[in-house]
Amino acid sequence: MMETWLDEKGWEKMKEKIPREYKWRVQIATRKYKKGRASGDRKLEGLKDTTEEGERGVRTIIGGDFNARTGEERGWEEEDEEGVEGGGRRSKDKKINRDGRKLLEFIEERGWMILNGGVKGDEEGEFTYTGGRGETVIDYVIGEEEVRERVERLEVGERVDSDHHPVTLWMRGKLEKDQKKREGGRVKRRGIWSEEGRSQFKERLGTIEGGEGEVQEEIEVGISRIRKVIEENEKEGGRRDKKNGRGWWDEECKEKKREVRKELRKWRKGRGEVERFREERKEYREMCKRKKNEEKERMIREIGEAKTEGKVWELIGRVRKRRKRINEEIKMEEWKEYFMELMGGMENRVVKGEGGGSRQREEEIELEEVRNVIKKLKAGKAIGNDGIPNEAWKYGGEEMEKWIWEICKKVWRGEGWPKQWKEGEIVPIIKKGEGRGVKDYRGITIMSSMYKIYTAILAEG
Repeated sequence: MMETWLDEKGWEKMKEKIPREYKWRVQIATRKYKKGRASGDRKLEGLKDTTEEGERGVRTIIGGDFNARTGEERGWEEEDEEGVEGGGRRSKDKKINRDGRKLLEFIEERGWMILNGGVKGDEEGEFTYTGGRGETVIDYVIGEEEVRERVERLEVGERVDSDHHPVTLWMRGKLEKDQKKREGGRVKRRGIWSEEGRSQFKERLGTIEGGEGEVQEEIEVGISRIRKVIEENEKEGGRRDKKNGRGWWDEECKEKKREVRKELRKWRKGRGEVERFREERKEYREMCKRKKNEEKERMIREIGEAKTEGKVWELIGRVRKRRKRINEEIKMEEWKEYFMELMGGMENRVVKGEGGGSRQREEEIELEEVRNVIKKLKAGKAIGNDGIPNEAWKYGGEEMEKWIWEICKKVWRGEGWPKQWKEGEIVPIIKKGEGRGVKDYRGITIMSSMYKIYTAILAEG
């Protein structure tokens, strides 16, 4: 992936948004001057070393903005039984510029090919850039011949927020064993907790049957049932509702964006004018800019009118950037060594033992105590190793409260200690810097949410 605007800091942000299952490398484009576009040959200088380092058995695909116009050159070609060449590539942009010739030379030296305009989905070689001065094909996907055998489809998308349109590639392949293992693991589902979602969850959950069996067995059966109901709710409700991170983005913006995309499709199919598309896109961008400024001014007013420090931080929290992803380049051994050192060098150190608390052993746990703790649970917190969010306990109703109560009483009487309560998941959180090394992180231990309910009852008792 190559972009003229991507600097080192920008790449750190980009890494958080791309799939982890692939090996990603980036060549930062450089400019001769502070302003202006980066030239294609400057980008290719760095790529030469990277491609020559190629690992055995690893197929390379390179995609992005090369600022190069290559006409219809360097497509895929093959010979039929009579020795006649076929294949090739088509492009709506017939021109070859200086950067284009450099790119073609780079590709030819390696026996590679340009996939644009030569595979299913982009048979005509669609324009990838629609700027104020014209339309060009300067964004490409290039790779080895073996790569093309795995390509299923390539499409030039319909992006109206930028002059560049996204180039999307679909490929056939199989997952590595470690990736299959990761994806085969249990998915932690947050659930749908709108008013309707709460009602459906409570109704579907019904009564969680208790029993005379072991505590561990009873918890496993109950937790499994709760997870299943959460999953069913999500499937029926589609993607769970997410709060819009952009307060200015409203129905008017959505409708205008649909209109711009409609004009783009009409132009590509030859049923519309490119000038009409540009005019619609200009209006859309101006509207977005105006709404962004209005939202910014509104936030400044609210912060200025805030009467408490808590309210100020609540407003600031709305516009904070999301938490950064953990640096995937840090090895597991480094994490283990770092956190063991913080824990005093004990690999299996116990932070909270079984039972405990100042509560007298003869005192029985009351149902009202369970209810009080559940009421205080905060929504939106990290899901523990049992896969149950706090919302499930809060909105499960009276039957849920009774089931938790029975479990807590059995544990308190010494009838068993669930193995999930003995384990915690250490999650690294960036505390300073860019998160490049382990010392830039602090760890928080995510425990079973049911365990936290039990310990809270003991603490309050």
